[in-house]
Amino acid sequence: MKKILGLDIGTNSVGWALIEQDFENRQGKILGLGSRIIPLDGDSLSKFENGGQVETKAASRRMLRGARRLKQRYKLRRNRIIKVFKILGWVDQEFPENFKLSTGNTLSFNINQYLPFSELTKQGAFEAFGSENISEDWIVYFLRNKALKQEITLSELARIIYMLNQRRGFKSSRKEAKIRDESEEEKWPKLEKWIEIFNNIKIEELAQEKDKTLFKVIAGNYSGEVSRKHKPDWENKPTELEVTRKTTKNGEKIYSFKVPESTDWEKQKSGVK
Repeated sequence: MKKILGLDIGTNSVGWALIEQDFENRQGKILGLGSRIIPLDGDSLSKFENGGQVETKAASRRMLRGARRLKQRYKLRRNRIIKVFKILGWVDQEFPENFKLSTGNTLSFNINQYLPFSELTKQGAFEAFGSENISEDWIVYFLRNKALKQEITLSELARIIYMLNQRRGFKSSRKEAKIRDESEEEKWPKLEKWIEIFNNIKIEELAQEKDKTLFKVIAGNYSGEVSRKHKPDWENKPTELEVTRKTTKNGEKIYSFKVPESTDWEKQKSGVK
């Protein structure tokens, strides 16, 4: 008589049976059987009932552990860069290193502590953007542009490095990575967009449509068409335009232009191609 243990291992349960079998006489009996159901929390059970993929508890713990490590490394980078700035004399010795902020009887970390801007730097940024209603990161981009053209102060250089230190190694977890399917046919036309400042723009009227006019726009090395009710006021002045390049399957490139919306922060912060 041989004893055989059989296991049925599933995603949420494990079934078992122990049998005794006599193969020669073709006799056997079940010695024991049962199952062990793995309990699910409400969120996992809802995903399972809807046909979704249920994550293991280890996966959720791994994500939380990764987030804690990222935050710890971020704080460590901040503390180290502030110590270096103090040694070099680029910031005041009173500037906090550990970002501790008193909240009642407890202490917590204020990881959003920023190096201060001078009033002269703020005024320069306000004049460059033509508005005082701008965020602090715009002022840093103003400083980075200024550093390419003229000398900046040590405190301004420290503010630029401080921002680079903050963004080092950053990759958003909110957007899933798009994996290109190699078997998928290449899609046409191809679209490319970027922001660029043009100094000499030429505009010519081509044709009159129903309620709009078709204009030919020559901006730098690019030539395209725009359809508008009125002629764009882009001539004879530096103008920031969003350029869209459409490449057809036969290699033809078609350009179109428009002014970025002032409320579109992502486009306003895009680099020049």
